[in-house]
Amino acid sequence: MSRKFAPFGFRYELRPFQTVSDQLSDWLTAQEKNSLVLLIDEYDAPLTSCLNNKTIFKEVRRALSAFYSVLKSNEGALRFAFITGITKFNKTSIFSELNNLSDLSLNVEYGTLLGYTYSETQKYFSGYLGNLCTKGG
Repeated sequence: MSRKFAPFGFRYELRPFQTVSDQLSDWLTAQEKNSLVLLIDEYDAPLTSCLNNKTIFKEVRRALSAFYSVLKSNEGALRFAFITGITKFNKTSIFSELNNLSDLSLNVEYGTLLGYTYSETQKYFSGYLGNLCTKGG
């Protein structure tokens, strides 16, 4: 995580009794109000990669929860945050601290923001979809 923030001035230093989350929180506190835009693409990738290992999954979930807790406690620095993912892990408590999210997944108003529209699906995939239907699959 610290490498991703390094180009923007965050430097993690090994300090007694201070975690990377503590240092990230301090750094976020020092940022100008509404000065950061955060994009987290495929937030669920660390979780889906360890679904078959309950112990690792719990640890990854704990780490993500701690990260989102830092974001929540320093939300003043964030102008905007956009989080994408494939699965909905909103019931796994990683977002319990970050409870001010708006889920746009099924909102018609944002239907063309990401993915394909109905007309694009017809234009680009109709041959594939038709072929799939004739094969019964």
